Amino acid sequence: MKQMTRPAAAIAIVLASLAPVSLRAQSPTGEIVHQDSLSVEKKSLRNDITSLRDTLDLIASIHARILRAQASGMGAVAISAGRQLSRACHAGAFGADRDGRMVASMHTNSPVGDRALKQYHGGLDTLAINLRVCERDDSALMAGPSPDRQKLAALSAAAVDAIRSYELIRDVLLTTLEITLPVRGKMFRG
Repeated sequence: MKQMTRPAAAIAIVLASLAPVSLRAQSPTGEIVHQDSLSVEKKSLRNDITSLRDTLDLIASIHARILRAQASGMGAVAISAGRQLSRACHAGAFGADRDGRMVASMHTNSPVGDRALKQYHGGLDTLAINLRVCERDDSALMAGPSPDRQKLAALSAAAVDAIRSYELIRDVLLTTLEITLPVRGKMFRG
């Protein structure tokens, strides 16, 4: 192993001391594990937001599949993805409603935090409405003998646009409350 020079070692020590405590813990395998010190309420909120994020990611992946299938001329694949879209939108609307009920009763110790929670609650309501429209319109479109693939692409694009709008509001809340979401596929311990 290569030895560090004194200046390099000093820089490493300074950088290590500047790193957040939550990033310094390492698992026995040497992998950095995020251990946080969030309150029980913030952990619960983070877990619900993460669960909803994962559900909404499915809608975005279905949209991408529809677009790829159309570009490749694989109409049957686009229709198959379209049949999955209404179920994914239903799950997303259900998750947004669930999170909205939880957030409605939450308060922080600052007006800025309370304002962010109120905006987030409004963002969840709007998301749920848009995803219910997606579910309804997709179900109606898929009920026909030959669903219009252009309408299907537009419908899934509208759902993804609603998700992106929600994510902007969500990110303001997370920043305000100093909550970090786990990287997709990684779990928090704490």
